[in-house]
Amino acid sequence: MKIGYQGIPGSYSEAALEHYLRSARSNGLDMPSDISAIGYDNFKTIITDLVSGELKAAILPVENSTTGLITRTLDLLRYQPVVATHEVYQPISHSLWGVEGAHTNYFTSTFIVI
Repeated sequence: MKIGYQGIPGSYSEAALEHYLRSARSNGLDMPSDISAIGYDNFKTIITDLVSGELKAAILPVENSTTGLITRTLDLLRYQPVVATHEVYQPISHSLWGVEGAHTNYFTSTFIVI
């Protein structure tokens, strides 16, 4: 069973997929053992492959706590013969790493790129 997600291994979307699969199995849902998670570069290709049957399912972000609705996803899903079947809440935690001896008082500003 092929399931698509946006991003590379280790992305938040892949983490959400892994969280969903663990939760589904622990709640007794019958999940296939041959699940293949496939990362995609963009939302449009995921939806195209989902509609064509290349993918059995996809996990797509539709909202986040920083920017609200992910309109790119919603716009692409509009008028497509797909439905949402589950919801996954994926906590996000960012960390700032530095080298030994570095201090945060050296920073004048930090940015989160979304």
